[in-house]
Amino acid sequence: MAECEVNGCRFFYQDRGPIDGRRVPVIVFVHGLLWDSSMFEHQIAVLESHYRCIAIDLRGQGKSQVTEAGYGISDQAMDVQQIIEHLGVAQYHFVGLSMGGFIGMRLAAWEPGRVLSLTVIGSSAGPEPMKTQVKCRRLAWVASWLGFAPIASRVMPIMFGATFMKDPMRSKERQHWLDRLKSNSKFGVQRATLGVVEREDYRPRLELIFCPTLIMVGDEDTATPRAKAEEIVAGVKRAELCVIPQAGHSASIEQAELVSSQIRGFLSKLNEAR
Repeated sequence: MAECEVNGCRFFYQDRGPIDGRRVPVIVFVHGLLWDSSMFEHQIAVLESHYRCIAIDLRGQGKSQVTEAGYGISDQAMDVQQIIEHLGVAQYHFVGLSMGGFIGMRLAAWEPGRVLSLTVIGSSAGPEPMKTQVKCRRLAWVASWLGFAPIASRVMPIMFGATFMKDPMRSKERQHWLDRLKSNSKFGVQRATLGVVEREDYRPRLELIFCPTLIMVGDEDTATPRAKAEEIVAGVKRAELCVIPQAGHSASIEQAELVSSQIRGFLSKLNEAR
């Protein structure tokens, strides 16, 4: 892991690529709420031989600093933008899951000349429904006082689909992610959660995204179901939809090999077309 300081926050990130030092295309990975860059470990392991893979821990999450402010989605998009500039990256492919997808859509609309492609997994362009806002605010309030241990059993089925949650062969994986969930900074995640639920409706701005776009959604995702993915596809001119079977909201973990294969195939087609 490496670190840098931008916008008044110390950020941790992974920066991995070919060991022979070749100049290769860049992929920026941004994780979802409650997790960190490790949720893309399989994808990075598959792609790092042909791409420079930069995976960022967002403000208040993972190993990045917990700050008092700066958790709005546009604020966090600017954080990512500044980290990319700090690393001297001119153009890049973007992969974001859930909250990372919110950020990626904004960057693609803001800087169409820099974002070469956009991959969004388990995300939405619309605002958070009021019913979900109330639920998330309540959970965030409990977490800010007591941490995640008391509410982990309620959060895990939101983050993962039924197949993953019930598979006896994956009990060690579930325990690993449960432990990661409980290790979150209670203040950092509370502030990040409020940034997510208070985000603006980005659907009217989808027409500003011109790069090739891959939208993935797990067929068991209850947090951002297929209809949310289809809404993004309808609004982005060059978007295609991929439904990931037996996956919930964290498809990069639940169906790691298939998600990695889809991203690799998507990027390979773009490289062949150039």
